[in-house]
Amino acid sequence: MFAGVLAVCDAEGLIGREMFAIDGVKLPSNACRTGVSGSSPECPDSILRRLPKKGGVVMVPFAPGFVSPALHGDNGLRRAVAADARRRLGSDSAAVKRELAAWEKTHPAPHAILKDVADHIEYVRKIAGVDHVGIGSDFDGVDDDVPDGLQDQAAFPALFAELIMRGWSDRDLKKLAGENVLRAEQVAKRLQKSPAARPKTIP
Repeated sequence: MFAGVLAVCDAEGLIGREMFAIDGVKLPSNACRTGVSGSSPECPDSILRRLPKKGGVVMVPFAPGFVSPALHGDNGLRRAVAADARRRLGSDSAAVKRELAAWEKTHPAPHAILKDVADHIEYVRKIAGVDHVGIGSDFDGVDDDVPDGLQDQAAFPALFAELIMRGWSDRDLKKLAGENVLRAEQVAKRLQKSPAARPKTIP
């Protein structure tokens, strides 16, 4: 949701590509933590720790494959099963398809849940601070595949209720809900107007 408007660099660009140096404001969009789910794209701890220097914000997504450790592990298992079937059955794609369909019937995929998203938000807060985390959601990119309990924007209060139970204050939630992004947007606009202040790229 924010990538096209606010992102100075996208989280997917943090892996194996150039990214803007942290000397400028950062708004990694749709960034998950490998330390929480084991998936990618990731926003490494080294980047999280550097965000506060210029007021950057990490936008946490709701994409199930990014936020659920159980689902990430299941996806890896399914890839391994598929690879084994192709190895044994060779070019018989119909047989591979039948075998995988039979396997999937007895191995239903786990579901990501609201608490998985809360875990990611909490992790970013722990490393980067409450002033540097936002909600990326990505509802426009995940279709109907969302964590249980976070079907649409109307479910945000449930996410906030979960964070309140974990000790978040009203002030913290206001920052998460939009204040952090609005602040970083103003910094980004100032950088755009000042060529000398724009960040350089690093590998």
